[in-house]
Amino acid sequence: MSLRVALPQTVVVLLLLCLYVWDRTVLSIALPDLARTLLLRPWQTGAVATGFAAGVVLSALPAGLLAKKFGDRPILVLGATIFSAATALVPIASGFTSLLLSRVTLGVGEGLFNISMLLFLGQLSRVHRGLLIGASASVFGIAHTVGPGLIRFIHVSAGSWQTAFRLLAFGGGVLTFLLTSLPRTQDSNIPHAAPVEHPVTVRDMLSIWPLLLLVAACGIAIYSVTGLLAVWTRGELGLSALRADLLLSATGLGFLLGGAPLGAVADRVGLVRYSTCAMFVTGASGALLMGIDSGPILGLVVAVVFGAASNSAYVTAIAIAHTRGQGHSAVFVGCLATIFYAAAFASAPLLMLVRVQLGPTPAALLVYLPLSAVSAVLVALLVPPVVRLARGAG
Repeated sequence: MSLRVALPQTVVVLLLLCLYVWDRTVLSIALPDLARTLLLRPWQTGAVATGFAAGVVLSALPAGLLAKKFGDRPILVLGATIFSAATALVPIASGFTSLLLSRVTLGVGEGLFNISMLLFLGQLSRVHRGLLIGASASVFGIAHTVGPGLIRFIHVSAGSWQTAFRLLAFGGGVLTFLLTSLPRTQDSNIPHAAPVEHPVTVRDMLSIWPLLLLVAACGIAIYSVTGLLAVWTRGELGLSALRADLLLSATGLGFLLGGAPLGAVADRVGLVRYSTCAMFVTGASGALLMGIDSGPILGLVVAVVFGAASNSAYVTAIAIAHTRGQGHSAVFVGCLATIFYAAAFASAPLLMLVRVQLGPTPAALLVYLPLSAVSAVLVALLVPPVVRLARGAG
């Protein structure tokens, strides 16, 4: 597909991605008021905060299978429609059960959309696959950086936690309509990838097991940090609200750098080599960020490095799976995303539990360094099979 021909659809898809990122920001800012309004208990508040990830886990692999059968575009539209409808239900939730169901349903829509988006971007160019998939990560980083200030302004100006959710639902509806109205591009409207001679087997899935471990480590690292900074109690981290917001924005800046810019670097130096290095940096910077008070300035630098390394490692894993999968790329990408969000779902509660038992520094060293290092070493040692995964990507 020509990049120029696909540009309008690409712009709309990336704008929808911004709404998904802002939804999490809206929730983190509105959660205290929402919890008071609906009389939520602490464990219910935590379940609501991570409920979307459960929905993504449920839908990620089916999204890959559906995209393989029907093409990327129908699943993009379906996911955006479900997301917009579920977001509109949040302000009218009457209690914990209805609120949690709306958040899980929202996650189902996000899972359908995210997987079909990654497949859509990945098939635009084989040579620049890391760059194009990284573009979504850069947009994620931009939205993550500017979101807190923008959403907090809306929240304070409106004086109601429901307003931002209504705006997100309206924006999602408008962009979904635009997506359905754009001219259909051939590659995004046909079953994804070339026909294959056999269905996906267990052996096919085992061929990417080092990548499964790598994205699990990424999911735990990214969402434990962002979850603890944005949603879970910041007092446990010994941070003021202002400093937590600054660290969150710095991590978002790192996500931006870890998208298209470092995706282009990975294309040039080799996806496998880059992902291995990025995971070592993720482990070290994550342990330093969450386990040691390195001061206000150095802490921001570490947050940027962490965001860039962790996000780019995930981007390169998706790019490798895209290349290795050939006719099965939709299923492979869906499987990686399922593992990523399953790890994300348990990440913040897991780290909080370990912190309570061991203390901040031992917990950070235990959670971040071993997971990241083990996944990086396994990918590096399994050079023959994994190099074949990346061959042809750049």
